[in-house]
Amino acid sequence: MTTEPDSSGGGFEVYDAWLPPMETGTYSINVEQTVKNTGSPSFEWNFQSGKQQFTVGALRYSLTPEDVQACSPAPDSSTPCGHLLPYISLRDPYLPWTRTIADPKWTEVPALALLVLAEGESSPTDIQTGQARELIAPASPPDGVLLPDKGAGTPPEQATCTTIDLSVQAFRRLLPADPQSTLPYLAHVRRQEPTPLNEGGMTPHWPACSEVIANRFPRTLPGGANLPDSPCRYTAHLVSLLGHEDHLTETDLASKGRTVRLLSLWSWSFTSIVDDESFTEALENMAEDSLHSLNRLRFAPSSALPSGSTSAQQQAAKEVTQRLNAGYVPISHIVATGEKTVSWYRGALGPWPPPPAPPSAHRPFSCADEALIYSSADGMFDISLASAWTIGAQLVLSHRDLCDQLFILRHAGVKTLMTFAAATLSPAAGQLYEADLTTETLTQMTEPASLRAAFDTYMRRGLGDDITNVLREGRTPHLAAGTMPPRPAPHRRALHDHAFSVLSQEHVPGTLATALRRQFSSATTPNSKTQAWHEAYATEETGASEWEWNPTAMLALVPTWYLLPHAEAVLPPDSIRFFSIDQHWLSAFADGMLTIGAHTALDHALTPTVKEVIFTSVDPAPACGVLIRSRIIRSWPLNVYDTHDANGLGIFTVGGSAKLITHRQLGPETVLLIFNETPKSLTLREPPHALEFGCDGSRWGKTLRDIYGTASGSKLTITNYLTSPTDGRHPETVNITNLIKDMPKEPKVTPATFAFQMLNPPTTLTMDFSNLGALTR
Repeated sequence: MTTEPDSSGGGFEVYDAWLPPMETGTYSINVEQTVKNTGSPSFEWNFQSGKQQFTVGALRYSLTPEDVQACSPAPDSSTPCGHLLPYISLRDPYLPWTRTIADPKWTEVPALALLVLAEGESSPTDIQTGQARELIAPASPPDGVLLPDKGAGTPPEQATCTTIDLSVQAFRRLLPADPQSTLPYLAHVRRQEPTPLNEGGMTPHWPACSEVIANRFPRTLPGGANLPDSPCRYTAHLVSLLGHEDHLTETDLASKGRTVRLLSLWSWSFTSIVDDESFTEALENMAEDSLHSLNRLRFAPSSALPSGSTSAQQQAAKEVTQRLNAGYVPISHIVATGEKTVSWYRGALGPWPPPPAPPSAHRPFSCADEALIYSSADGMFDISLASAWTIGAQLVLSHRDLCDQLFILRHAGVKTLMTFAAATLSPAAGQLYEADLTTETLTQMTEPASLRAAFDTYMRRGLGDDITNVLREGRTPHLAAGTMPPRPAPHRRALHDHAFSVLSQEHVPGTLATALRRQFSSATTPNSKTQAWHEAYATEETGASEWEWNPTAMLALVPTWYLLPHAEAVLPPDSIRFFSIDQHWLSAFADGMLTIGAHTALDHALTPTVKEVIFTSVDPAPACGVLIRSRIIRSWPLNVYDTHDANGLGIFTVGGSAKLITHRQLGPETVLLIFNETPKSLTLREPPHALEFGCDGSRWGKTLRDIYGTASGSKLTITNYLTSPTDGRHPETVNITNLIKDMPKEPKVTPATFAFQMLNPPTTLTMDFSNLGALTR
């Protein structure tokens, strides 16, 4: 079982930087033209246009919402983001590298940085909004405030801006220690891949944007000894570093001033909250659980027998262990005589490997007592099949639509069978029908043909010759001349009894089932109250009747406890269990459903035919399945499981030739997947989400990838690169220099590869079931 980021999505390219083709500033264009003739007469004309000026500028003083493509975490959100690095995405891919002065040392260093301040690290008075000239280029600079250098340019008169004053200590703490070498790693350009056009070729324009990443994880506030952490409010500021190049490299900045005034181009706030588990951590927990449980759905004895146990106790413990390994649980049982005892029970979901498959045909149980199994070895009952029968009966009684359907179908079956019996019991039946009912004859009874077609049929059987003889000879066919026809023989058997003999003929049940299917094929499904009930009636593309029931799909209507008793013990949180479908249980379940409306012996005799009509044939038959219990089911509800292909769902992908028969959500955190055979593997894929940078989860691990996006097997612990705070907070600021040193040297660590490594794509968990063995039928 492996857990790794899913990098199959792709869709964009990452670049170190996009440097502006022209530096910011004012440029002049002078155009001159000279026309000269060296012949006779000689002349020289000079043409000169007026001087034209243009300015290449940058959005230095503020940004508009149209300039910002995305912010993460989302503004004003409350989210568990302590393991993620905030970032801002700008629509202008050149903006972070746009500078007003040409300095080779700072050409490839971004002029923007994203600073994340926790609540209490700045006061409302530190943030000011007003005229840019008054705030960053005043005539009389405030005492102790370090302003941008004059070389950064003078703001226009009407320009407004927002500034934030940081103490020198905060300025040093929030920005990297070596800004010239580390700031480039916190900005990059992302460009979407080209999309195909309908006429062929690719789109001419590839949307690109620049992204600036913070170097601080917005963690929650420590709660102290034995106390949980508390949420913390953060504010992210996209600040301009233009004019502060000397302040970034100054070793003794405190001697020059108390605070540094930065231009805040954009800001937003969010709250970091406590989260017990992320999607990645849930998958990692399931992977760890799988190593201990081997994915088997069964109880494990909690303790061994004490030393000195007798042989009888050891034998009893062995038998109990065998039962538990087979998926049974002991439950209280009140027998018919009123006595209380303990019996074994196993639901429809059994452990792996499965028990031997039941015979293809069996006599249906007519009551629950017929399904009771008594074990003389331990003197206990096995009530699994008896309970399945009762559950099936109670399920039909609890759903009015199911009950009505079954009654209507049974009534139609009895009526059609009595039609067969009445026709064959008539004294004249021997002349109209053959002695043995054929399929053609029965079909004519259930689907009468036109009068002309019936007349032609009778004529082919010799009825015309009989009528001709009667008219010519004046006597009844087959009687001697001058004799009277015999009196009809009395009915020696009641019509009801005769119906049993008709039903016993080989081709009658099949013809009866066909007639019932044809009768109810156009019936409409009653309004369902639940989604599971609606899907139980789902019509297959093969044209099956909408009245057909799928017993496997109807397991979703059964309370979870009956399917999996003591689920907390066998299916703990963040667990995956592989199971087999108990075909014995499923057959008894179906028998119990069909017992409703069976009041007479003829009703019970018709039950196999009714079962053939009302239950859809599941092809392929259910063989095994997987139960998954995790918070990811609650966070990503069932409606995200859209089918991608024949063998896949939104977050599930089936490996091998196995086909997914059905999937149901049994509870807020549990999902049931049923397959026709043992899948080679099962992959859980995190649904697509917004772009994220940071750790894989709150465990602070970072899986590194090769140049193709495949997990390389190496992993870094990000907490080893966090600087220790001085105010009692969790370590939050990343030492970018040390982190880059420990990253793989191939490919070379650049701003683009750093962003690629810190990217958090959707996580996948692949479970290999090949060692569980194949199902043998």
